[in-house]
Amino acid sequence: MILIILIFVVLSVTLAFLIYRRVAYFDLLHVTHEKFDIFYGNSKNSSLGKWSVCYDVDRIYQKFKNQFPIAGFMRNFTPYIIPLKHEMFKQILITNFKNFRNSDFALDVKRHSIITLNPFWLRNESWKIKRSELSPALSSNRLKAMYPLMDDSVKEFSDYITNEIEKSSSMSLNAREISLRYSCNSIASTTYGINAHAYEKSSDVLHYGRKIWQEISKSTISFFNSDQVISNEVNQFFIKLTNQVIQNRRYNNQQRNDLLSFIISLKDKKNASNIESAAAAMTFFLNGFETSSVALCYALYEISKNVRIQEKLRQEITEFCGDDKDQRVPIDTLSNLKYLDQVFYETLRLHPPLFYITRVCNDDVELMTDDSDEKQLILKGTTVWIPIYSIHRDSDYYRNPDEFLPERFDEECGGVKAFRDKCVLLPFGDGSRICLGMKLGTLQVKAAIVEVLRNFEISCDDSTSDEDAKIKPNQFVNSPNEKIFIKFKKIKL
Repeated sequence: MILIILIFVVLSVTLAFLIYRRVAYFDLLHVTHEKFDIFYGNSKNSSLGKWSVCYDVDRIYQKFKNQFPIAGFMRNFTPYIIPLKHEMFKQILITNFKNFRNSDFALDVKRHSIITLNPFWLRNESWKIKRSELSPALSSNRLKAMYPLMDDSVKEFSDYITNEIEKSSSMSLNAREISLRYSCNSIASTTYGINAHAYEKSSDVLHYGRKIWQEISKSTISFFNSDQVISNEVNQFFIKLTNQVIQNRRYNNQQRNDLLSFIISLKDKKNASNIESAAAAMTFFLNGFETSSVALCYALYEISKNVRIQEKLRQEITEFCGDDKDQRVPIDTLSNLKYLDQVFYETLRLHPPLFYITRVCNDDVELMTDDSDEKQLILKGTTVWIPIYSIHRDSDYYRNPDEFLPERFDEECGGVKAFRDKCVLLPFGDGSRICLGMKLGTLQVKAAIVEVLRNFEISCDDSTSDEDAKIKPNQFVNSPNEKIFIKFKKIKL
């Protein structure tokens, strides 16, 4: 009986402390905030699966951005500070990076042998060492050497679309699905040196690629923090896959310009374990699987809705690449397509694959809030939430922010660089923790867009609405509805 009473008292005190911490947290810091629910905080609708958390944050951002430098956001039991001025975004991500070098994602290495060796989830020196170790694999020269492998995947993608529309009277395909299958085949080829057979009904790599992102999302958006991010089944599949492809490569003495060759070289140089090699491969695979497919899906969706943009982009592609569709597009040509670059970044502006960034302040720091001398103190231990989705749709930075308008990045307007320098264009993040796979993902998506527009006229199916392009609830990364359908019409020679 005494034990029961003691347990009750402990639980009551703990609950009372949590409630006090939640209710008083922002007031003690003198940070403006909305009133919040005692259990759900400011994220009741996203916690209940009604919409994405980015819409909860956007409501707060829009409400306070012209009044205060920062605002409070309570996500379930976790408090966040939202910076509301672009000067602060740049200081947090770049200028004062030493004070904000870690995200608030951290996993137990012993329980998550592969995931936790990904730089995205690492902290401090572990992050720095691992990132510097893997970065050379994605240098410009290595990507140029790997590009023919991507080009093979692009050609297969085009053939797959042709075969599918020939079998369908409507010529309408699920953009989300075909984009995911393409990115799976492409990244499996460059990372593991294999054909993932993602266009077939049964593909283990595609299955486990979907599964790992589902498990990551389920864990990161959970009401309570979980110490189990990916299942042992998924973990073991990718460890086994990496071991097999390395053994086959060694046995056949095969030389191939891909990421697997880099991983093998790194393994020999460091005497790395099988788990470390599998973790390196998984890092590259994750960088080119889900986020690249999301970017491609949204690009096709936006282009299919706008005939003018589609024709202008196709004209540029034809001008630089010629009319012969069997003639492959060199990587240097792909890089010189300026309007393609504008379309690509406008897609990522409206539909950023990662719609927020978090950073944990590791030491008290004062940040400039604007061009004046006004400063904002951020205390050690504070977690900052940078709302990429909201920044990208802020009318203070973008004219008609909800419109798909690639011309906003014209050179005479300063191009993409002007917005990146201002730190209001953050599809890959920025600073030292900028997305490791940025260049790889960009190549994957741009190559696919060019191949599609060289071979097909595309239009948005009548069954697809703007609601279908909204971010699904309960997702760690931007994931559109499965109902985005696009019609493909083969361009005759």
